[in-house]
Amino acid sequence: MFKALTLSLTLVFSVVPSLQAQEVQENDVIIPAQSCHLDYFDRRKQLARKALLTPVVGAVALPIAVYAGAGYGATVHNDGWAALGFAILGGYGAILGTATIETITLVKLVKIHSLVKLIEEAHAGEGKRLKRYTKSVSNDLNRQIPISEVAEALVKADMSGILCDGSMRGKSPNAKLRKRLARKSEIKSYLRRALR
Repeated sequence: MFKALTLSLTLVFSVVPSLQAQEVQENDVIIPAQSCHLDYFDRRKQLARKALLTPVVGAVALPIAVYAGAGYGATVHNDGWAALGFAILGGYGAILGTATIETITLVKLVKIHSLVKLIEEAHAGEGKRLKRYTKSVSNDLNRQIPISEVAEALVKADMSGILCDGSMRGKSPNAKLRKRLARKSEIKSYLRRALR
């Protein structure tokens, strides 16, 4: 469990600063304000903050969980060994919970970062992610689709707002940001229908 937490913290302190450094750099592509790009960008910032704060919260929760476990063992079982056992269980629970939440947050962060970059590349009309995405959509449709066609369809969806209004996920436009933003699989389904 300690290894999982150490790995998680290593990922946070290596991935998050590089994402923040990319935010500071100017984009080569000018993306219009009505694009959903800003919503994806905001969600990426939310997840980056959560990834940084989770270990801090876990560090605060660890002694509380140990103390609560020791108190429970001493009170309910009236035994010093039981108090020690429950204190250890409380500590392991806090570490495992922190590592799990951190891992889930990092996976979401990587996915949303990929979508931010995909939208940027669609507006630019070129890029590694767009090329891979085009190949995947081409394989699904059993025909060769030009990158420009996928980029155009993606930009059209982006500019119309359907990527961030919740419609692709069956959510209200007033839902929280994380529930409104279309995921890669939903965008791919849309492109398969649009390019058929």
